[in-house]
Amino acid sequence: MLAQLLLTALTAVVVFHSLTYTLYLYEKRVHGPPRPPRPLRRAFLPWLAELGAILWVLATWPLG
Repeated sequence: MLAQLLLTALTAVVVFHSLTYTLYLYEKRVHGPPRPPRPLRRAFLPWLAELGAILWVLATWPLG
């Protein structure tokens, strides 16, 4: 059960990371050259989304 939980959490991380990266590439292509980067925001938001995905998986995991 633990292996399945870890695999599900890892899958959620990969999916959310892929989505955030795809959105980044789309915005880069549509909006042209990026503005000066905001290092904290650029580094923090994708990891926050991945952490949210892991917590969502853990919160909705059927325990019974």
